Amino acid sequence: MKEAIKKAIEGGYAEHLKKEYDALSCNHTKPFEKCLDISDERMVLDPLFWQCLGKAEGWDEMFIAKKPVFQNESIAKYFDSDSKQVKKWKVIWHHFIDWIANGKSIDEFFNQLLT
Repeated sequence: MKEAIKKAIEGGYAEHLKKEYDALSCNHTKPFEKCLDISDERMVLDPLFWQCLGKAEGWDEMFIAKKPVFQNESIAKYFDSDSKQVKKWKVIWHHFIDWIANGKSIDEFFNQLLT
């Protein structure tokens, strides 16, 4: 998870955190420290976290998927029936939700995804 946080910060998540913590009058001075104050569970529910991680990883483009993100997984359920296009970061976020729903850990997901 820490590697995913670092990459999301590289993708611009620190700016979001700074605005959020400024509004809360937080005393931290380093963006990474601010980020660590947010629980992993809360962070992975934030679409801006996934957008910024996607930006850092090159997942922010629109695409029409012909192959699943992970082997043996169908991602057809993540597409609008009309457009068949979706941003890759959003597909990965949905896969993460399925991963957690199956009782697997957050760290396991990011270890597999970012290696």
